[in-house]
Amino acid sequence: MSEAKKRGRIRRIGILILIVAIISIIAIKTHSQNEVIHLRYDEAIEYIKDGKISRVEVPEGGNTATITMTDGSKGKVLISETFAEFLQKEIDNDSKIEVEIVAEETSLFDTISLIISLIFSLFPFLLLIYFAKRMNKSFSNVEGSFGKTIEEMMGGNYKVKPVESNVRFTDVAGIDEEMEQLKEIVDFLRNPEKYRLMGARIPKGVLMNGEPGTGKTLMAKAIAGEADVPFFQENGSNFDEKFVGVGADRVRQLFKTARENAPCIIFIDEFDSIAQSRYSGHSYSEQTLNELLAEMDGFESGDNVVVIAATNHIEVLDSAITRRGRFDRHIYVPMPDVTARKEILEVHARNKKFAEDVIMADIARKTVGFSGADLESVLNEATIHAVRQGKKYVSLSDIDEAIAIVLVGLEKKSKVVNPRDKELTAVHEAGHAIVSAVVRPETKNFGISIVPRGGAGGYNFFDVSDTTYRRKKDMLKEIQVCYGGRIAEEIILQDISSGAIGDLESASKMALQMVTRFAMDGTLMVKVGGEVEYNKVLSANASIQAEEICKTAYEAAKAIVDAHKAQILKLATLLSEKEYLTQEEVAQFMKENL
Repeated sequence: MSEAKKRGRIRRIGILILIVAIISIIAIKTHSQNEVIHLRYDEAIEYIKDGKISRVEVPEGGNTATITMTDGSKGKVLISETFAEFLQKEIDNDSKIEVEIVAEETSLFDTISLIISLIFSLFPFLLLIYFAKRMNKSFSNVEGSFGKTIEEMMGGNYKVKPVESNVRFTDVAGIDEEMEQLKEIVDFLRNPEKYRLMGARIPKGVLMNGEPGTGKTLMAKAIAGEADVPFFQENGSNFDEKFVGVGADRVRQLFKTARENAPCIIFIDEFDSIAQSRYSGHSYSEQTLNELLAEMDGFESGDNVVVIAATNHIEVLDSAITRRGRFDRHIYVPMPDVTARKEILEVHARNKKFAEDVIMADIARKTVGFSGADLESVLNEATIHAVRQGKKYVSLSDIDEAIAIVLVGLEKKSKVVNPRDKELTAVHEAGHAIVSAVVRPETKNFGISIVPRGGAGGYNFFDVSDTTYRRKKDMLKEIQVCYGGRIAEEIILQDISSGAIGDLESASKMALQMVTRFAMDGTLMVKVGGEVEYNKVLSANASIQAEEICKTAYEAAKAIVDAHKAQILKLATLLSEKEYLTQEEVAQFMKENL
């Protein structure tokens, strides 16, 4: 190498060193002036775990979060996929750390700092590329690796695998009409050609709506099991990461994988997590929803991919996602009636041993308002209780105990109840029982207990008749029964307690439903799905009408309690002695005293 070339190389190296030195001095100076700590994402995670960080501000659309240390100092951390997922878990677990999504404000200083940070970040890569070229390595390979790393940081490493389903239609009971609609989906996936020859297309989506525990997930798994196709199961919250682009990218990955494995089924539970109305003011996932809309629009009839979604809150979903052409079928999954409950109990009783006097039809009549999941839990808890008692068969007493566990909670045998609290609970529950017997004598009372369970000191177990519709007079009677316990305390004990909190909430909720959902207060205006502003105005006025309903019911119940003080005291005394009264004992008392 000639002397001129050596001098040129030395000069270039010197200039490079000078530039690096100047940048370093500027960076150090700005850092010292503003006292901003720059952390790697793994350091920030450790600081959060150690309780050294009290607040994290994530700029909307930005890639650098601002952290506040417990001592008041500020810091910066680059948002990586790992750090984003860690923050999401902290939010889901109600961590003490405060996480806030803020509008990004970019100042001149922030811009300069960002440029300097980028230069320092890119400098090692530039050196790497320089030496790679000197060693005759392919620049394109380096660039490709770099691009892959960035893609992984932005969520491209999200993978979804099919879940194997062993559920069959015979494992689903009590929702025969709903299952008939879904059986066609299985035939579509098995024999798409016979429908295509007739000009029919496979439904793109099925939207299932119903209360929790009614069997929506079980139905989806049964379809996958019967069709013998890949079943991709995801929860809506997995897409709602609150970091720009992550949720949308995961939707893309899910649908891409599904198309590669067609025919198949995509099942998204808790669908309202990602499909809330974009105009509700509560959706953090507009990008994710837009991507979901685009993916479902991109389906072709030959893709053979069916999307099944389940939600408990169909009223909050965006109208763009629920329309036909995206979700062609809407299926409402109701709470099981007495016949359906019997069928569900028979399915869950297959592998259990019962005494001869245990009849599923009788259990079905005792479990009004129970979902399919509740019924499965009743039989499981009854079996556990029988094993705990050393029995070989599940008896009626085990069933009654299990129903109480599911309704209220485990019995608190170790809790010592003082005489004053026991008297208060007995009077309270006696008030409920007497008011119910007076205003709705046709309603059975399956039992009264003053044994503490869960968060309740006692309970009445009423048989609320199975009806398709809730009548106004029945709802008013139910509100009166709710107030019976509180009023009995007020009139007989000359005081009131906090024990009526659950009753007050139930009465208030029912009255509010009468106003905002059923128009039972004289007005014809009810809440309308998607009309946010209108619903806000209606809610503001609804509390006044609901309070009038509650006051009227309270005065009616008060008159009943006042007229039956002697019976309430007698029943309370009996409860204090026995602590639990069966259905037969309650019926006998009411027959002799009312």
